[in-house]
Amino acid sequence: MKELQTTLEQNINFYKKFKILLVFILVLQQIGLFFYKNNNLFAQVTAQNSQDSLAILLRKDKKSDAEKVRTLLLMARSLRQKQPEKSLLYAQQALLFSDKNQQDNLVGETLYSVAQAYYRIGNYPKALEYYLRAVKIYKQTQQTQNEALLLQQVGHIYVEFGDYEQGLFYHAEALKIYEKINQPLGIATVTGYLGQAYLQSKNLDFAKENFEKAIELAEKSNNPRIVAINQINLGDWAFAKQNYAQALRYYQTAQKTLQELKDPENEGHALNGIGEVHAQLNQPREALTNYQKALALEQEANDVEGMASVYLDLGELYLKQKSYTDAQIFLLKSLNLAKNLRAKKIIRDAYFALSKIQEAQGLTVNAYQNYKLYKIYHDSIYNEARLTVLSEMQARLGLNKKEKENQAQKQVISLLNQQQDQQKQILESQKRNIQLQTAVIIVVILVVALLAVLAWILFKSRKESRQKNILLHETNKEITLRNEEISKKNEEITAQNVEIQRQKDEIEKKTEQLTITYTKITDSIRYAETIQQSILPQNDKMQEILHEFFVISKAKDIVSGDFYWVSKVDNFTFVAVVDCTGHGVSGAMMTMIGHTLLNEIVNQKRISSPAAILALLNEGLISIISKQTQEIAIGMEIGLCRLEDIPSRPDHTHVIYAGAKRPLISILNDEENNKFEFVEIRGDRETIGFAEEHEKIFQNQEIILQKGSVFYLASDGYIDQANPRNQRIGSPKLKEILQNIATQPLSEQKQFLEHFLLQHQQHTAQRDDITLMGVRV
Repeated sequence: MKELQTTLEQNINFYKKFKILLVFILVLQQIGLFFYKNNNLFAQVTAQNSQDSLAILLRKDKKSDAEKVRTLLLMARSLRQKQPEKSLLYAQQALLFSDKNQQDNLVGETLYSVAQAYYRIGNYPKALEYYLRAVKIYKQTQQTQNEALLLQQVGHIYVEFGDYEQGLFYHAEALKIYEKINQPLGIATVTGYLGQAYLQSKNLDFAKENFEKAIELAEKSNNPRIVAINQINLGDWAFAKQNYAQALRYYQTAQKTLQELKDPENEGHALNGIGEVHAQLNQPREALTNYQKALALEQEANDVEGMASVYLDLGELYLKQKSYTDAQIFLLKSLNLAKNLRAKKIIRDAYFALSKIQEAQGLTVNAYQNYKLYKIYHDSIYNEARLTVLSEMQARLGLNKKEKENQAQKQVISLLNQQQDQQKQILESQKRNIQLQTAVIIVVILVVALLAVLAWILFKSRKESRQKNILLHETNKEITLRNEEISKKNEEITAQNVEIQRQKDEIEKKTEQLTITYTKITDSIRYAETIQQSILPQNDKMQEILHEFFVISKAKDIVSGDFYWVSKVDNFTFVAVVDCTGHGVSGAMMTMIGHTLLNEIVNQKRISSPAAILALLNEGLISIISKQTQEIAIGMEIGLCRLEDIPSRPDHTHVIYAGAKRPLISILNDEENNKFEFVEIRGDRETIGFAEEHEKIFQNQEIILQKGSVFYLASDGYIDQANPRNQRIGSPKLKEILQNIATQPLSEQKQFLEHFLLQHQQHTAQRDDITLMGVRV
């Protein structure tokens, strides 16, 4: 890129005779920029007058074709950002003059200018055609840096087409050149492009490795812009990994840098990424704010493709919020811009979103038509442009080197085949002579052998016939004896069959009795399940007390040794999850005892301190345990919360927690800093019950939760569940999951946790009763 800029700056020296006019044009441009802040129309008129002046200068110019080419290239370059269609016209005119001039430098530079204009318009196949033609020129003239620059552009377009193999190939070729000429910034740039190719092809590990390498090279070269662009790339990588917090950090860091560098186009990309993260986290207000900022910057930079992309994201955001009118407005804006650009990916996604809107509105015919348009553009992106235009272009430009190499190889192979045919003819002649001699010898040997064999067969047959007669007589005797033995065995088998039938009848009777017994036991346990379910708080009562919550309760057997308990006493709300020893019938009996004791202590005796409640629960359970059961481990683990509103701080809740070997996990909502904080409060190491003689002391632990915070109580069943490889979920994994989903509605959290448990467990048997409860304050 630097060589191209240097060449263009040198070309300005050809216009010394028009220095006064050019200075006047530049003054007009500066005046237009000054008045742009107050009157955008005046700025546009001034810029247009400047371009028209350059056009007049070109018509009056009577100099050589080379000088006209340089003038046209200057005009094309000045219009490329804001008027790419007009830039293309000037670049094509320059190409006509450069073909007449036949200067390789000018031809290569002109082809590059045409390609850039097509790229800005969004016609990637045409851009690729002219990039490749320019590459061929720069390769012939050994302009290695320009060749590398265009190779990386070619690779980028192949990635846009979805041909990641070709994209990686051209990026790698550009990287070889940059490394050969020791160009650190070029290496950093193409390394970032390689990362984008890997990211698009879903090879996330290689993508991250290249982005980080590009940042390291750019930092050594002191180029903060390339650093920031690759931080945006890392944000895209983290977004693909669904690590939205990390993606947000990358986007925000890049946005600050690009704002300082006054790079509105790339800053708009960073803000668009921030908006996408907020949209994914179901934070529409924050997403909308960042999309609007991104749109303003893309408009300032006149990045039409960026504007179309932001309009698409805005449309999808309103679609997600079911604001179908607003969604359709922004999607149509995106579609109109994308059609002008011929940006097929944006057109495709816009048609798909429009089909979803019309389907939701019951407009099935329109929805189907837009979906067909979506499929047409989807197929054209990955078939027509990649398979037809590119192959035809490569054949025309002489880039099919492999085919020429194959033809040369075929000629060599043909000569070798001729030599092999001659050698085969000589060998076959020699082989026929040897075969003839061998055949004569074999015939003589076979005749002698045949006569010997016939004599031996005659002698042998007479001898064998005598032996067979003797054996036949002996065999008849043996058969008679065996028939007698078989008769005896048949009688024994008949007796055994009678005994087997008797045993079978007896087994069937016992099986029938066991089936009746099993049915009675199962019916009793089902009845016990109904009784146990009746003591658990009903959903309507819990909804009235807790408002937003979820409960995952899975018994290992029909009845469970876990239970959850909710109560509202005066101004206090109590929530508990209890894990009793054992499971099945024995565990269910313990849940009845625990439930009764909690109701007596809290609802009747009005004890409000969680630590005191656990102490009384321990005393009550020990008093129930008889001397005969002191050798049996009978007890429970519990997590108990008391919630109370704070009058002076209506948006906060005071929580007092006491636990017996069970923790309290909470995700604190910090609205001021727009983040969530993970806090775990461990319970005491003591347990409830087990007839232990030492005194048990339980401690209250307090925490203030802001509205929107979430806390979780659970038995150890979820984290102890194993997969087919006998690997537990574990407490660290559960904490990681809760941190990632804390912002989602609790109903979606429950679905995610149940789905994760099912995926982890697969066909492995459930180890223990599972109870997991989440409450949003």
